[in-house]
Amino acid sequence: MRIDNQKLVDIALTLNDPDHNVLGPNLYIESCQLYSHASTSSLVIAGVTMTDCTFEQIEPLLNFHFENAHLINTSFIGTYDGCDFGDWDSNKRSSIKDCDFTEAKVNNSRFINCDMASIKLPSWPIFSIINPCNAHEYVIGQDWPGDLGIDLDVITDMPAECSAIIMNAEKLASDNELSITDIYYILSNIPGFKTSL
Repeated sequence: MRIDNQKLVDIALTLNDPDHNVLGPNLYIESCQLYSHASTSSLVIAGVTMTDCTFEQIEPLLNFHFENAHLINTSFIGTYDGCDFGDWDSNKRSSIKDCDFTEAKVNNSRFINCDMASIKLPSWPIFSIINPCNAHEYVIGQDWPGDLGIDLDVITDMPAECSAIIMNAEKLASDNELSITDIYYILSNIPGFKTSL
C-alpha cells in the first residue's frame, strides 16, 4: 500500500501490507490512529508529517530509522528496538518533538538532534542516557561487572548529534547476571542517566 500527496485528519489507518507500506511523499497526518503490522523491511517513510497522532506498532519494530518523518505531539505504543528518531544531518528532513513513549517498550534506540525535554519516556526499567558522548570518558574509566563495561562503551560511543540513547535495564541486568536493583545503582552514577521510578 502507498499513501501520499494528501492530508488525512481524524481517521484510523492500518499498515498491514506484507511487502510495502509507504508513507509519503507529501503526506500530512493529523489526529489519526495508525496501527502498524509492518516489519522493518516493509515500512517505508518517503516524506510524512505526523501531528497529534497515535502510532501503535503491533509487531516489534527492529532497527528502523524514522527518517523523512516529522513526528510532532504523537504517542507511540508497541515495541521499538534499535530504532532511530530524528536526523543526523538536518531537522528539515526528519525531526521529533513533544512525543510520548510512556506506553512503549523501547530499547537500544537513539533520539537524534532533538530536545529531550519535550519527549516523554517510559518508566524504569527503561532508562536514558542524555548526551551519551559526554558519558563515554566516565564509562571507559570504570571497572564494571561482567561484560557491562563493553555494553556501556558501545552505547556511549556516539556522535554529539545523538541527544539520547534509550535502553532496557532488564536486558542489561540479565545479560550480566545482575539484579535489577543492583544495576539501577550502578547505572545511576553515569553522567546523563535519567529514568522515572
